[in-house]
Amino acid sequence: MDISKWRVFTKVAEVLNVTAAADQLDMSQSGVSYILKCLEQETGFPLFIRHPQGVTLTASAQELLPVIHNFLNEKEKVDQTIAQINGMTRGVIRIASYQSIGITWLPEILEQFLHDFPHIHINIWEGGDDDVEHALFNNEVDLAFTSLRERPNFEWIQLATDQLQAIFPEGHRYASKECIPLTLFKDELFITSPGFYEHDVNYFLKMHDVQPENILCHSTEAFSIMAMVRKGLGSSLLFTRIIEAGGLHKLVVKPISPPISRQLGIAIASKEQASPAAKIFIEYAEDIVSVMNDA
Repeated sequence: MDISKWRVFTKVAEVLNVTAAADQLDMSQSGVSYILKCLEQETGFPLFIRHPQGVTLTASAQELLPVIHNFLNEKEKVDQTIAQINGMTRGVIRIASYQSIGITWLPEILEQFLHDFPHIHINIWEGGDDDVEHALFNNEVDLAFTSLRERPNFEWIQLATDQLQAIFPEGHRYASKECIPLTLFKDELFITSPGFYEHDVNYFLKMHDVQPENILCHSTEAFSIMAMVRKGLGSSLLFTRIIEAGGLHKLVVKPISPPISRQLGIAIASKEQASPAAKIFIEYAEDIVSVMNDA
């Protein structure tokens, strides 16, 4: 089995466009198309359905994709184990992450890790909650910086707690309140993220039977939400780490009642079975985040 061909397959399956995949792989479009044709001949069934906007996976390819991901992951583990024996000189770590963690934790972790292991290649994938979950469950990443939730087949490595807070523009009528009852957001002009992108805020609102009825708009960008709040367009609920990353300028930040927090950490299929590079990266993450929490 030619591993390089299957790497091309997984890249096309990821971006669903032959031209885009060729650009990212630094190959010609005709070269990618030829490899896909060869794979279809080898497997005996079509892998993609072509259309003007790109390609989609056939049902057979969808069934095959997670198996190929597992196969490539095991090959990477073998390569990294050999590299570890020779002094950890190579390897690839694929990481999915929330935006807030990508802004706050990852730069510090990567700076120290890559200083000590400069030849390890890091692929970082940032997205919404559902996107991170999809990448994790489909074995498209080695680990995910995410929040704690029910994942029966994954291990959890706890790193920190993140508090949910209310944000208002300066001069808002609630600016003088010490604490904001969550029920106030039933009628408050509200700016938020859609549930598929920001699971935790929407989950906690639903858990406390609070359904905002006056939503100005939805945005997948927390910094955009903060910018709109600064302009007095509404209020919002965001977690502490993203608020601190976005800056407190012209914002009033208040604790809410009842207090609500989420647990942040690393989700991974199996730490014991992770690649050598991923294991060491997790150790760096645990040590560095612990220091940042104490700062």
